[in-house]
Amino acid sequence: MAFADDFLKDKFTTIAGAIPPALGLGPGAETRIPMALVVIGGVFFSTLLTLLVVPCAYGLMSGLESGRHQENLKQALKELSET
Repeated sequence: MAFADDFLKDKFTTIAGAIPPALGLGPGAETRIPMALVVIGGVFFSTLLTLLVVPCAYGLMSGLESGRHQENLKQALKELSET
């Protein structure tokens, strides 16, 4: 659980640091706004991928391997009982 806390704190801090340039206050702000918006969107999207898509994909792949493992285990037990 500590990993998730540190991970989320890091992401929220990065997004919070990009908010002032995204607001576009001050001279030359028109050059910083697009970069800040891309940083905020990229960090938000990568966080969603890391917290939602990767665990779901891992769970699906784990289920496939678990079924294959059960088949191999049954085959090995059957071969052991025949000898």
